[in-house]
Amino acid sequence: MNSYSAKEKSKNQNIAKDDGQEHEKRRGPDRRKSTIPPLRFLFFGGRRRQIRREEDMKGIAIMDSYSQSLFAVIIGILCLSLIDAVMTLHLIGHGATEINPIMAYFLDKGTVIFVAAKYILTTVAVIIILLVKNSYLPRTRIRSKNLFIFAIASFALVIIWEIWLVYMLLARA
Repeated sequence: MNSYSAKEKSKNQNIAKDDGQEHEKRRGPDRRKSTIPPLRFLFFGGRRRQIRREEDMKGIAIMDSYSQSLFAVIIGILCLSLIDAVMTLHLIGHGATEINPIMAYFLDKGTVIFVAAKYILTTVAVIIILLVKNSYLPRTRIRSKNLFIFAIASFALVIIWEIWLVYMLLARA
């Protein structure tokens, strides 16, 4: 009885024996070795929706096809970020201060730079999480895509806090 693993079996199926020597039947590099899909999939779509192999779950695998609900979550995060920026500017106009030192730096450069920096930093973070959404956070059993929920909850709590501060400003006036 021959007990090959699935990996050894597929490896042996792609090797041709000719004159006692082994030759690889495949042409070109093994496309499965790369976890990053080709750039054409970013523009024209692809088929990778989830990780299928258990061995791929241990590393970082980048998908190239995303659901509409995930798109809605991303748009929600970006909108909440912009609402946060506008409300922060309103509160600063009424005497509040920015306690985040990074955003305070951009605020010192001007309001347009502040809003642009907030949007760009949020967008970069969302793209990074999107690319590794099916990977697990290091030393945890938590998938990276759960960070989207954390981002929405965080922005929602900040906006609720800012609404309360605006209400307090109006009540004082």
